[in-house]
Amino acid sequence: MAEVVVVGDACLDVDIFPETRGAQSVVGSFLVAPAGSAGNVAITLTALGINSLLLYPSGDDNVDDILSGMLSAIGQKFCKVRGEGCSCLVVNVISRRGARRVYTSVGPRISRFSCQVPRDARFLHISGYLLELASPEVIKGILDGVGEETTISLDLFPRVGLVSRDVLEYLLKRVDILFGNESEFAALNLSSEAAVKSLLNRGLEAVVVKKGSRGAVSYSSEGVFSYRERVTVKSLKGAGDVFVASYLSGLRAGLSHNESLKIAVRNSAEHVAGGGPLNTVVRNVRLRGGCPQL
Repeated sequence: MAEVVVVGDACLDVDIFPETRGAQSVVGSFLVAPAGSAGNVAITLTALGINSLLLYPSGDDNVDDILSGMLSAIGQKFCKVRGEGCSCLVVNVISRRGARRVYTSVGPRISRFSCQVPRDARFLHISGYLLELASPEVIKGILDGVGEETTISLDLFPRVGLVSRDVLEYLLKRVDILFGNESEFAALNLSSEAAVKSLLNRGLEAVVVKKGSRGAVSYSSEGVFSYRERVTVKSLKGAGDVFVASYLSGLRAGLSHNESLKIAVRNSAEHVAGGGPLNTVVRNVRLRGGCPQL
């Protein structure tokens, strides 16, 4: 039985390191790895020893052939939902100084959800990117597929301000735990502490605000709790997803929201410094310069 079901985007992530040779820029090396917000959350949970199931939209194309092969190689359980359009591909062009330029496809749209959501899952986590990939009917069907004892969480995403207000209002009535960073909450006019606390009055169990280098803050029946860790940053990519997975792992272990926040901040700090479970898994499975390293 999957303890945590994660629904949303899974992408093939390509890091390109160009070199200048005369008047041309050539690809000196590249790395390929499984990613996406939902993908990262599920992979991190599995690396932490938690039985997770990833449900993601697939274009049933060559990109997804590589992605699903990598997911299988690391032992990640998954189910593909056939969608309209190409599978999610993220290309990061990284300079010698570490500057990153990102090119991404949105991913397939889904109008019918063909995967079975386990009704007895302890947690159902939804990546915010699903809100622009799935119809409201699909989202409602996913939420209706779990039992009353399942804890439902949602992680906001950068374009959340473009999502239909009706869809957001429906989700806020169904979700138990809401994650997001400061800019995402601001896009919903929830930047003040009073506005965030108002969500608890609407029935949410907890609201968790990710603040980057300033740590994070949780709002729950346990009160307002903030925590941070000082760290030397190597890469921020995937840090928010590691945070969410680690927070859920704390709750799954029976810890309080405050203690879960501590674990989430510590694990995400370790991640941005270049360590942690997600980085370890990705290093073991990614393609280096086109040669499989499995």
